[in-house]
Amino acid sequence: MKIHASLQFRGYPDEFAARIPAKWKKLIEKIHDYSGPPEGHVCWTQITVSLEEANEIVDWGRVKEDGWSRLRSIRMYDRYELADLDDLRIVEVFESPLEQGEPYKILNAREALNAVQACAYCDRVDETQIADLDVRATVNRDFKRTENEQWLVSPRVQAILADAGIAFRPLKSGAYAQALIPQGCRVRTDQPPMSAFEPCLGCGLCSIFRDDTIEGNPWDLESPEIQVYRDKLVTIEPCNLQGSIARSDVGLHRAMTHPVPLHKAGQRLDYTKVLYRSRPKPLYFADVDLVRRLLKMEATGLSFRPVNIGQSAES
Repeated sequence: MKIHASLQFRGYPDEFAARIPAKWKKLIEKIHDYSGPPEGHVCWTQITVSLEEANEIVDWGRVKEDGWSRLRSIRMYDRYELADLDDLRIVEVFESPLEQGEPYKILNAREALNAVQACAYCDRVDETQIADLDVRATVNRDFKRTENEQWLVSPRVQAILADAGIAFRPLKSGAYAQALIPQGCRVRTDQPPMSAFEPCLGCGLCSIFRDDTIEGNPWDLESPEIQVYRDKLVTIEPCNLQGSIARSDVGLHRAMTHPVPLHKAGQRLDYTKVLYRSRPKPLYFADVDLVRRLLKMEATGLSFRPVNIGQSAES
């Protein structure tokens, strides 16, 4: 297992390049700069290292200079490989952070997605797909996502997913197909790293967050302390995926709630005004046999991590 890390350094790229220890410079292909004022300026880079090297970088980045840590943040992703599937039964699957890039924009969102106000007391949005998506995507990875979290899959992995019982919907153009992944796993939102906030007065649903913070305050971007994140394992209730893949019963989302009604439930919304945080973002889980088949054919764009399997919340 390797660690893929995204680093935010306080300052400009040339400053970072000059100050990072020489033994790590060969790991850095490019330093990216954010636009912004000199005060509080940050730049960022990505590297793949061993866990020991990642811990060394955290120790180096935690050191303060002029009252501020060298690194503003480091986000670590455990990069599991085929051999790490041994002794596992179900894993969480997601788009590889190494290959993620920008999601494909849905060019016909107004026609393809029916978005309505789900509740009068919060800004939760319900969406129904009513037409094929137009993303005009060229196939460069086997698994890609749209800006609205639909999964797109290349022709060479469609047969394997079809064997697993997954249905597809065509796109208006391009060789990708949209994978229609059914609901099938229940996530324990009362177990870390998941947190469920107070329910909305109208719909009674809670906002759900995933917090992978290891060190620092994730809500304070101006903090002088380092922020360290590393994937924590989600707990799911026992389920039988039978060599297939399924999405969670709830999704990550942050709905802004109000003590009195602010709008009309059921009102259709302009897609361009729908807030990303208001759309629940499901998690995906797969049987290891399916993941093993995909990794053996070197499918691109897909990552996995283990899960904890606990008891039902009603137990």
